[in-house]
Amino acid sequence: ADAPGHPHHSQALYDCLIARLSGYCGVLLAALVPRRESHAPLRIERLHAPRQIGLVIDHGDCLDTIVANPQVRRLTLGGIDAEAGLTVVRRDPAGHLLAASATDCFSLQVDGQTLLPPQGRPEPLFEYRKGTDAV
Repeated sequence: ADAPGHPHHSQALYDCLIARLSGYCGVLLAALVPRRESHAPLRIERLHAPRQIGLVIDHGDCLDTIVANPQVRRLTLGGIDAEAGLTVVRRDPAGHLLAASATDCFSLQVDGQTLLPPQGRPEPLFEYRKGTDAV
């Protein structure tokens, strides 16, 4: 990809980079969403909480909430209550849950709905889609 300021640079390749650094540890969360130049940029909102990093990406027809905390795996942002390293939740514009995924997931609740009850061992990749059975 071309650097900003380069004649062939496209802002679509540099939508959002969020970092949380503390002490010698840090987490980077990048939202690189390809789009055509004729399409409007996505709206990206940063979520704040101690020792977590997250964002909400508004695509217009859906909202993605992405939350990470690889150091202690406790996620409590954007309606997510999980013990996982990374969680992605997709909602429709009215806020109804469409899908969710989580890595190294011991438990996952979204907006109070239990998708994965507490487990003794983590699920390497847990996925939920609307219309499938949630616990």
